[in-house]
Amino acid sequence: MKNLLLAFTCVVLCSNVIAQSLLDWTPRFPKDNSSLTFTVNANKGNQGLLNFEGGNSSNVYVHVG
Repeated sequence: MKNLLLAFTCVVLCSNVIAQSLLDWTPRFPKDNSSLTFTVNANKGNQGLLNFEGGNSSNVYVHVG
């Protein structure tokens, strides 16, 4: 059981590190009703936005929640 818990913890921590390298946001600790700016590193992940030529960055939409 301890090995399973240790393996699960390692997977969660590693996935957190990988996810942080793909996305970055500012401000780091947002407040209620404040604006966020997300930056995607298109060289990481599945590279779906790599060399995206749809005009400017306002042509990419994200649905959260």
